[in-house]
Amino acid sequence: MLPYQFLRRLTEAVRPHLPDRGEPLHLEPHGRLLKIWYGADKAIHYEVWVHERTVQLELGLHCEASPERNAQTRHGLSFYLFDLKVALGSGVELEEWDRGWVRLYETHPLYPLDELRLTEFAERVGLFIRTVQPIYEEVNR
Repeated sequence: MLPYQFLRRLTEAVRPHLPDRGEPLHLEPHGRLLKIWYGADKAIHYEVWVHERTVQLELGLHCEASPERNAQTRHGLSFYLFDLKVALGSGVELEEWDRGWVRLYETHPLYPLDELRLTEFAERVGLFIRTVQPIYEEVNR
């Protein structure tokens, strides 16, 4: 399937793997990316992003709020980075990014984009969010 088809299908495939956080869950496919967030604040969201140039799928927590809030979140997440790498694998990275943004992310090969990959990646997105979200909430109390 084409990348945009994969992301649209992922929108529904991932839903059963996401935790109920007691607030509204939003899934928004947009071209080459899928944003997922809880509650009203879209500035901090999970993202599945197709990077066709580097032939990768990125899965991450994107902090696109104010530089101050992003820095605070990055600082807090940095204390948990080792634990996150143990839980999710050594490919998880935390970095400052464009416009004062921050992301905690991992990359995966883009292809194949088939039914098996859709199922496997939906499970991975669910695991990533179930692992990261409680830590994110802890460091932003």
